[in-house]
Amino acid sequence: MKVADLLRVPRVVQKDALFPRYAIDYFRQLRLQYELLVERNNVVPPPSVTALFARVDADASKTTWADVFFLETAYLYALPDDRLAAELAIFRYRYQQVADPAEIAAYVSTSLRDLSKAQPSDVRAELLAVAERIRYLYTFVPPKEAMRNKLSRDAAILTLLLVLAAIGIVLYGATHDLPTPPVFIVAFGGILGGFLSVQQRLQRQTDIDPLFKELQLSAGWFGVVFLAPISGGVFAIVLYWIFLARLIESPLVPNFGPVHPAAGPIDFFEFVKQSGPRDASDYGKTLVWSFIAGFAERFVPDVLTRLSQQVSSSIKVVAIPTGGTDATSLDQHGAPAPAPEAEPHPAADES
Repeated sequence: MKVADLLRVPRVVQKDALFPRYAIDYFRQLRLQYELLVERNNVVPPPSVTALFARVDADASKTTWADVFFLETAYLYALPDDRLAAELAIFRYRYQQVADPAEIAAYVSTSLRDLSKAQPSDVRAELLAVAERIRYLYTFVPPKEAMRNKLSRDAAILTLLLVLAAIGIVLYGATHDLPTPPVFIVAFGGILGGFLSVQQRLQRQTDIDPLFKELQLSAGWFGVVFLAPISGGVFAIVLYWIFLARLIESPLVPNFGPVHPAAGPIDFFEFVKQSGPRDASDYGKTLVWSFIAGFAERFVPDVLTRLSQQVSSSIKVVAIPTGGTDATSLDQHGAPAPAPEAEPHPAADES
């Protein structure tokens, strides 16, 4: 098989919207290097490369990443054996600049150790492999970052709308002498916590494959943009109810005042409007805990899991067996509880 056949790849028709200006400059640099190389070695460029140059000369604005990578591959195939080691060192350095440490460590474990003793075919094979990986990262990292920025922007817009709605409700209540329920402020703090949690998760660098990450972000728009802030507000309200019920005791937990001083049934809406922190310090603790409930996604679910385990371990089931006998107590596993031992009777005195 000829080199020209190896370089003949289907051309991408659709232009990459993320193709930047500096990529055209890089293409021009590669073209100059390639033309000088083939001229020095008295090599005739393959027809595919000649056709690429003619098309770019006709309309340079239609140059794509595929054209750049095509010419780069042609240049690496045309390199003489005495320049392979130096070119591989350059591409290794470029690879270290764009790949994550885990990927670099895996590459180092399989790369050639001593290039001076390696066969030219092996050096060229590694050079082509490294260049292929760099091209892969150049292709899929920009759209991944664009998708991540889009999700961050959408989450920010949604949170901003919720903030404006909350401010509008508070201002309306203030101008009409309507008190703002504390649970409303609690939900607002949870939404902010959920939004910042999304931003931190999106900006966190991971060693996940960029193409898979782009697909994951594209398919997870609803969960990232909409569900995280809303679930943060719900978790904050649930944690607020847990504090009101005094299911958690700690100096860090806020204290709450009574809803009604007089005894009697409590209306739910009065409970929502009047239940709240006792003083300014408790109000501050409530806001901090509300933010934590939205920011730490697993905090409230873990609290609910522990509470359910404590309740399950303290439940004592009472079952009525068939046969008309008395009720028998069962332990938490459903087994009959041991019967109490009979008290010993004192023996009668012998006469």
